[in-house]
This record gives sequence, structure tokens and C-alpha cells, in this order.
Amino acid sequence: MVVKLAPKKVANIVELCRTLLRKCFVTIREFAQLIGKLVASEHGVLYAPVFYKTLEIQKDVELKLNKGNFDAKIILSNESKQCINWWIENIHNSYKPIVFKPPDRKIESDSSMLGYGALDVTNNLTLSGVWSLSERNKHINFLELKAAFLALKAFCCRTRNEHVQLFLDNTTAIKYLNKMGGRKEELNNLAKEIWLWCIHRQIWLSVFHIPGKLNIKADALSRHKSNSDMEWMIIDSIFECIMNKLGPCDIDLFASKHNNRLEQYVSFGPDVKALACDQCSVTENLSGKSNRISHSTFIFNTALVSAATTNDLRSTIYFAKSGNDSDESQNKSNSSFEKHEIGGFQDLRNKMCEGGVSAEAADIIINSWRDSTKKQYGTYIKKWLLFCDKEKTDRFDPSVNSVLKFLLELHLNGLGYSAVNTAKSAVSSFVYLITNVQIGKHFHVKQFMKGIFNKKPVLPRYNCTWNVEMVLSLLKTWNKDITLKNITFKLAMLLALTTGQRMQSIFLIDIRNLELDTYSVKIRYGDLLKQTRPGYQLPEIFIEAFKPDYRICVVHTLHEYLERTNKLRLNNTQLFLSFQKPYKPVKKGTIAKWIKQVLIMAGIDMTIFTPHSTRGAATSYVSGRIPIATILRTAGWRKDSVFRKFYQRPITNDSSFSNEILLAKRK
Repeated sequence: MVVKLAPKKVANIVELCRTLLRKCFVTIREFAQLIGKLVASEHGVLYAPVFYKTLEIQKDVELKLNKGNFDAKIILSNESKQCINWWIENIHNSYKPIVFKPPDRKIESDSSMLGYGALDVTNNLTLSGVWSLSERNKHINFLELKAAFLALKAFCCRTRNEHVQLFLDNTTAIKYLNKMGGRKEELNNLAKEIWLWCIHRQIWLSVFHIPGKLNIKADALSRHKSNSDMEWMIIDSIFECIMNKLGPCDIDLFASKHNNRLEQYVSFGPDVKALACDQCSVTENLSGKSNRISHSTFIFNTALVSAATTNDLRSTIYFAKSGNDSDESQNKSNSSFEKHEIGGFQDLRNKMCEGGVSAEAADIIINSWRDSTKKQYGTYIKKWLLFCDKEKTDRFDPSVNSVLKFLLELHLNGLGYSAVNTAKSAVSSFVYLITNVQIGKHFHVKQFMKGIFNKKPVLPRYNCTWNVEMVLSLLKTWNKDITLKNITFKLAMLLALTTGQRMQSIFLIDIRNLELDTYSVKIRYGDLLKQTRPGYQLPEIFIEAFKPDYRICVVHTLHEYLERTNKLRLNNTQLFLSFQKPYKPVKKGTIAKWIKQVLIMAGIDMTIFTPHSTRGAATSYVSGRIPIATILRTAGWRKDSVFRKFYQRPITNDSSFSNEILLAKRK
């Protein structure tokens, strides 16, 4: 039995889709109305979430850019238009079964920061591999999804019309697959890619949780150590010379997904993107036909085959690619992205080495960008490399027109001024190291950016700030019999208010760098902060014990917190630990969530403000009460213009800053 939409409802949705596509500009209200109807039709459309989650993401972004104004006019992105076209073309024949058939295959997969592993429980097959350097910088939720995708590609590449059960130990990955997407764009795109791959093969996925302590085999496979000393790559100039003299070549032997130079390659170990590999638990009879290799030169050097493999050559090659032509075209479309999977910084390093810069010097030059900058720029540098490949443009010495075309393409895809400006800075920095030309400062580029700003201006997130007194009133109630959770929240909020620092600075507080006594605390930093620059590091922060009211005294709260967590620390020296077992050091994002929860409990509207607003709220409150130099020194700003432009808002051994904050309720 199946559920289908009524013909009248189908016609209504199709007409609404066509109406929006005909318009150059649509209001967010009209866009939201369409999304509402698509969500409501989910019970009669099997893959509905795959094709409306992208629309929801654009709606949320546009609402944020337009300060919640539903009547603002927007341009639909290309991705949104593709999704709307899917509804027009497929809703007439869509349905949703009430009951699905029993599973044909069960797969367990897992990911670590080192690699991925998977087990086909039904057929007793295994898969393992390692992540590239760029992949290891991804969040574990992304890696868990990718590990599941690689498992599906390896075990289900030839299957059709199957029900596959996936078992994962990551709840976020499970939700993104079961709900066919989510709010985080990167995770949503990967989940969508997985489902499109399955839809093409008529595979239905059902994903379940398996406790980490039971996911033993997949976990062990994900931590399998590889021969990293074998991961070498021929540099561009030499490879081009080889191809000119000996090419064209069909297959790259003994390569991997990290260093292959040809689209078709044979890996040394298991590799789901390889044409074949010499060792894997999955066996394939070489005497069978394979469409993928029937037209390619395939040579085995018997001198390189060990004696153990000559008895049964069938177990030495694993064909990981499907023979279907559609698979081939899909892999071809992804090949250019995979080529730049490690990011453009490696390409930049190689180019500098070709120009005579030593490898050691090139590494240091690349390190002139901080990890956060590399992460921010990396996305747009990858897009730049793909654009240059498509347009046949010199990536290191482009024309101004090419840069303008690239930035225009990003803007037409829905990016606002801030994102396009980041892309401009990334490309300008990328090009500057080779050509010594700051292309981002070219007159046409500067005027182009002004035009984007005028077309879609970026306004401050908020024009007022919240009252510090509301938060302090709440913290004063957390006094007697306070739980570990509440004292953790309390200390994090007090430090955020009394130091005026970013979440990064609070996250990096190390108990070894604390000078704490009954009357005061001095906080020093040994790590690289955002405001750290040559010749400047954030000076030590001095906070005096607040004698008028110990309930909101940072020194008293810090003493109590350290005493409560002393036996839980083991060898951990980071100040903030999780208040739940196993009491491990927390990430910066977790501290931000704590701050957010405290603000919500204090009655602050968090649909308007963010955890970072503590910095502006604290400094705005003391503005006019203490010298501006004290504010700048405490918060780590170089110029008062930064404070006045971005942080000062009207209120909806110097401890004057912290004392002035804590005295808020007494004035």
C-alpha cells in the first residue's frame, strides 16, 4: 500500500513552483509559502526532504541577512531552482509506501580522525582507509557521514532495488540521513549527495544507532594505520613532461585517492574510488567481464606479484567501480573536485617550489596563514581552482576580468557581500604570493565590491544590547548547594563579562597559567590568540576579589570550581571541563552554548543576540564609567574605532573593568 497526493494538491504545488521560477525576484514570504506546502506533502512524496532542505537553508540565510523581514525580495539560487524543477517534473508520479520491505543488507560504519572503516555484516566484507590532511580538518559529524557514503559505494555499487540498513554510532549523522538533510549546509549537501546516489540505484536507506562499545569492528578498521611513507606525488611540471613524452596514459598504477594523477588508478590497498586494488577482503573473479576496464590498457608485472598471490589471483584485485555508464559520468563530474580535495595551499606551495623557493621556506610561508584563516579561505580557494579549470584560466596569474567573473558567479549563487568579500581576499592572497600583485585592490574589483554592498548592504546584527544587570541577578541566585553544571555555567559567564574576551580566549585558559590567591587572580596566555600579532600578545588579565558580593565574585567562584573539579581533572590542565562523565576538556563551541543557555535563563532574546554579544554588552555597559584605554587594554583592541564601530551599543593590575561590571546592580 502507498500514499499519494490528491491531484488537486499536486496541481497547486506545480503551479506555485512555476510561478516562483518565472519571477526574477520573489519575496521571502512567497518562498516560505512554497516550502510550507512542500513540507506538508512529505507523507505522499518519498524523497521530499532531499529536495526541500536546500530551500529551507536559503530561506534561513536570507531571513538572517534581511533581519527577519519576510517581505524582502531575493533571488533564488541555482541549487534552489534545481530543487523546484525536481518537484515540477516528479511530483505527479511520486508516492510513499506505508511499509518497506525487510532489509537486504546490513552495514556498520565508523570514522575516526585518522580514517574510516566499514563492515558488510550480511556478506562478511570489510573496508578501511585513511583521510587526507584536509579531510582530517573536517568535523567528526562530516567524517561519519562520508564514511557511511564510502561504505555504500564499496558494498552497494552494483546493487539495485535494495533496502540497506546502516548502523552508525554518531547520532548527528543518523539524523541527517534519516531526515534526508538538515540545517548545516555542509552536512546537508553531503547527506543530499548520499541520497541522490541511492535514488539513482533505487536503494532505500534506513539508519539506526549502534552503541560505540558494540561498533568494535568498524571502529578498529577506522583506526588502522597506513603506510604514510608511500604517499608520494609527482609534481605538476614533471608529470606534464612525462605525459608529453610517453603519454597519453590510461591508468595510474599503485596510487591512492590522495595522489592519483589519472582518473583511473589502481590502489595499493582498499580504495573505493580506485579502478582496482591488489589487496581487499572483497574478492572478484578476474575472468568476469568488466565494462570499466575493457577499453583500457591493463598490465601486470609478474615480478611485482608476491608468491603468496600466484596461487589464487582472484583474491588480489578488488573492482570498486560499477560498470554502469551513469556511474562513470558521475565520477567524472566529481573528479575535478577530488583533484583539489586537499585544498589550494598545497598547489600554492608546489608553485613556490617551482619558482625556486625551498620546501622548508615554502612551508613557513604557508604557515603565515593561521588555521582559522586557512579554513575560511580554503572553501573559496577550492572554488577558485575549480573555476580556473572550467574557464581555462591561470589560477596563479589571472586577469582582472576572470576574478570579476568568479566573484559574480558566487554572488549569483546567492552569496552576500561578506562571503564574496572573503572570497575576494582569499583569491587576492593566493595570487599575491606568486605575482606580487594585490588583485583585490584593483579599481574595478573595489568598485565591484561596493556595488554588491549597495545592492545588498550588510548591516550590524543588532543596534542595541542587553542589560548586564539581568544576567547578574540570575547568577546571584546560584549560590547554595550549586550543582557542578550551574557553577560551570556561572564561572563561564562571569569570565565572559568581567574580561570582555572572545570565546576563544576563555576556552584557552589553562590552570597552569593562573596566579590565584584569596584576593585576586591573574590570567596569562601562552597560546596564539586572534589578536596576537608580532610584538603584541594580550597582557595578563587581573581580576580582584569582589568584596561587596561574593555571590558574583570571579575569584570566589573560580576557587570553588577548581576545588569541585580537582579530582575529575586527571592530567587535564584546560580550565573548563565537561560537567558530565567522562569530564573531558570541552571545545570552544561548547562554552558558547553554555553562555547561550545562561542568557536564555536570564530572559535575553537569543533570536536576536549571540553568545559573542557578552563582549559588546560588557564593554558598552562600562563605557563612560571608566577610561577608554582600560576597555581597550582589557578586551584586547588596538584602536577605539574598533570598539565604537562594532561593539559599543546603547543598553536596552587594573581591575576597574571587572569591578565596574559587578557593581552593575548596586548603581
